Amino acid sequence: MSTNYNLAGKTLIVDKITEVKGSKVQSESDKKSFIANACLLANYTNLKVAMASLADDNYLTSSEKIQIKRDLVTIDSTYASLYQQSTGAGFDLETSSYYDDFNTFVAAYTTLKDYLDPLLADMNPEAIDGNLFTTNWTNYYNAISPIEQDVFAVIYNLTDQINMTLSSEFFVFESDTIPVPDQTIGVYIIDKQQSSPCILKVNGIERSYIDHIAEITLDDITGLDQINLTLSNDTQTITKTIKKVFNGEDSISIQIYSTNGDKFRSGTANTILKCYVFQGSENITDNIPAESFNWTRLSSSTDALADDRWNTSSKALGSKTVEILPEDTIGRTTFSCEVDI
Repeated sequence: MSTNYNLAGKTLIVDKITEVKGSKVQSESDKKSFIANACLLANYTNLKVAMASLADDNYLTSSEKIQIKRDLVTIDSTYASLYQQSTGAGFDLETSSYYDDFNTFVAAYTTLKDYLDPLLADMNPEAIDGNLFTTNWTNYYNAISPIEQDVFAVIYNLTDQINMTLSSEFFVFESDTIPVPDQTIGVYIIDKQQSSPCILKVNGIERSYIDHIAEITLDDITGLDQINLTLSNDTQTITKTIKKVFNGEDSISIQIYSTNGDKFRSGTANTILKCYVFQGSENITDNIPAESFNWTRLSSSTDALADDRWNTSSKALGSKTVEILPEDTIGRTTFSCEVDI
């Protein structure tokens, strides 16, 4: 009997957002950072494992076929959107630096479809070549992640840089040696289309990262007042600092929490996002009126005005919480909150 699975589609990313004191409007660079995070967090590793697990007995049940056929609708839609954006950006031209990624993506999708269409012609259970099944899916996932990054890099002018963004810029301590427990900081690395490899160093020591993601833990700051990060290649160097802050300090930060997780299959998002404001580590959310909270959505919609309509709707304005339903997400979608303090 094969293992049942839920094939993930696009991803809803909920970032932790750090704000400074005073009124701060989300800048264009912030928006680029959010969309880059959403792009780089597209991690298909778990889906590859799911496919291998599904096929490890060389057999598909009727229910598994039904699930695959249903999820194939999402894949077809995603492919159509990415193909349109890619060709619109000239990726199909031999002179484009994205030409190879584009051709690999098209070939992987075509091969997967050619394989699945006859397999799903009926819903009868049948034996399959598990290795071939897994290979076709793996090749598709390996191909879609780079083309997604290419498209977003071009749309948001991230093509000629390396960069890294942090899920938080500080660790909170109760005293000099006692941290608030269970804190980690994600480092999201942008290094698409670079001719030389990027090297991440944490306090001068090289740190490996997987799928553009590294994790900084409390162990990294033990005995120190700050962590110095550098990301470099042959031509560029980016530096970031993670600081130690103490309860009661004046730093203002905003954090967004989701009541039902932060990753959803396309069309299944159902959660409530709650925005909290901290001064140091003190929660001051109740001291700020609801009308000071405004939510912002960035999506992969091909309708240029779709996000603007959402961002100016009654749902997005003047509330410390927002309910996210399937109709609020379009492809890869990122939500943030601006607070007028």
